Amino acid sequence: METGVNTAWDLITVLAFMSLTTPKYAAETIASGDNEHLFLDLCTLITLPQRKLPTLTKATEVLTDYKEIKKLNTSLTSNDWRKQFSKIGDPPQLPSYQDKDGKTNELWKQRWVDWTRAEGDIDQKDTAAETLQKVGADKLAPAERMQLHAMLQALAESAAALANYLGEVAAEATELDEANIKEQLQLPVFGKGAKTVDELTEDRIKTANGNHSDRNKLCGSDTDGTAKAQTLSALLYCICAGDSSDDSGRLKACTNEQTESQNANTGTKNIHTDTKMLISKFPHPHAKELTVDELQTVVTTFLTTKKSKARKTFFGSFTTTDCGGKSGSGLCEHYKTSKKRNSATIKHIRWVKALLDVARKLRQQKSTADHITNLAKQLANLKQKPFNLKPQLELYNHLKQAMRQLAPPPEANTQAQWQQKKEQCEAIKKATQCREKQPTC
Repeated sequence: METGVNTAWDLITVLAFMSLTTPKYAAETIASGDNEHLFLDLCTLITLPQRKLPTLTKATEVLTDYKEIKKLNTSLTSNDWRKQFSKIGDPPQLPSYQDKDGKTNELWKQRWVDWTRAEGDIDQKDTAAETLQKVGADKLAPAERMQLHAMLQALAESAAALANYLGEVAAEATELDEANIKEQLQLPVFGKGAKTVDELTEDRIKTANGNHSDRNKLCGSDTDGTAKAQTLSALLYCICAGDSSDDSGRLKACTNEQTESQNANTGTKNIHTDTKMLISKFPHPHAKELTVDELQTVVTTFLTTKKSKARKTFFGSFTTTDCGGKSGSGLCEHYKTSKKRNSATIKHIRWVKALLDVARKLRQQKSTADHITNLAKQLANLKQKPFNLKPQLELYNHLKQAMRQLAPPPEANTQAQWQQKKEQCEAIKKATQCREKQPTC
């Protein structure tokens, strides 16, 4: 009897301990609005491609000043020089560089495109006289024009080197332009093949998210393991769209405006329909330009909403064993973290890595834009210098004239002086001949 009492008390103790340590999933259910805070965060993330993005100044937009320097340089050259850049053929086209006598002039080859374009600009939009007039060189004498052209060469070479470098910087920054960054924002939102919500299809969602066959595989469960979902639109579906077989899909976990879900958790037939419905309930995206700090903050903020329970990590509301979309199970994205190697899974979610990569490129874009702006300012400063060349030329000529006036006049040679010099030369010549014939002279 004593043994029976002890056994009963042991059983009661075990049951009491189990009641304290076992999660009471059955008592938890998901109610309307439970995931509304996540819905608003996802709205910010999913509408990122619609935001105004920083732009990268194109090289062509900042080379206008260099173009003016080239036009002036060409306008100061002789007609014979300019003829080799004139249009030829039918239809007329600017000539390309050609080697001469089988030899390549590397400087000419490098500058040829600039020279021909400058000639084309003068022919199409301006005349040499009008270009020269801008720097006050239109009425210079040919000799003075040649002097001015020589004075311009060092400046023109500096501008050419600066323009070439600016072109290299711009060429290396092609992946940082607005269109490219927008495309990289669309990829983590919708996956490959869809750039807007209207282009979402069942197949595209499946392809972008591990080719899942049902909701539990997409969103994760104890049985199926970590969610296959890799896009933000799939995450939205997992957190907000209820199972159509649970109260006819009426659960409004994210917004009171969402309508009945159409997709059952056993398949994927209407997954795109439910996803589009949810996105249509988003408020309008911010009008302000997206910044690096904002992008990093919104990603980090969302990641801090993850929760852990019974060696599982998830976004959304989880009650029992899966994220199947029912109020008694879970509207969530589930990650298995029972082993150490699973703990970094969330850091490697495709949309997280992609958005952080965009943040890196936005930061790089800002640095490149500042660099291009600095180079453009240097070109603008060079463009102003030709306006100072004519005054320098005039000063040089004035100094030259003044030096001539200060120099002593050459001595005038009279007829008598010429006769005296002639007699001296003849005497020297005779003396030389005498020594050659008579060394003792």
